[in-house]
Amino acid sequence: MLKELFPQVLTAPFIFVVAFAVTYYIIPKIIWVVHSRGLIDKPDYRSSHKESTPTMAGVAFFLSIITVLFFIKDKDVDSIGLNLIAAITVVFIIGLKDDLVISTPRAKTMGQLIAITALLLNVSMQTINLDGFLGIDSLPIYASIPILAFVMLAIVNAYNLIDGIDGLAAVIGIVIFSGFALLFFFTEQQFYFLVALGFIGVLLAYLRY
Repeated sequence: MLKELFPQVLTAPFIFVVAFAVTYYIIPKIIWVVHSRGLIDKPDYRSSHKESTPTMAGVAFFLSIITVLFFIKDKDVDSIGLNLIAAITVVFIIGLKDDLVISTPRAKTMGQLIAITALLLNVSMQTINLDGFLGIDSLPIYASIPILAFVMLAIVNAYNLIDGIDGLAAVIGIVIFSGFALLFFFTEQQFYFLVALGFIGVLLAYLRY
């Protein structure tokens, strides 16, 4: 096992540094553009900020994660990288539009469903397997896909409820991805481990600002 994980251990610091560095470098550029163009987010009842805050940090997140996915494409045994890029791109566009012109809940939900569909088009994402728990093994596709779509949509919107408190959202994200990283590391899911690590790097760099 250690022999198989050795290349992963060497790759992990590189991926973390790339994700952290790209985000850390790009966010100040975004802040400058936002200030120069007056694209400032005025605090409302959902925000924890007392003063106007620059928006569009999602641009740095998007570029960082796409860069990470490029470097780890050789570990993508499920061929899900393109699905992730498609889903992330849709979510990025929704977020960018919401930063510039407030999107309606209906538009956000439609965009989220498109992103979820992009993920579910990958065969590895189409089946739920409980490995005998409650006497259930693999659920048929017609049952798995609606359940998966509902769970993904629920998680996205549950997390979205705290996006007005940037520090809290980032810290919770780091905790969640740290848990996933440990899980994927010990189950030898190299691709997903590195994706989780990349998100941790992105969010840690974001906390600086």
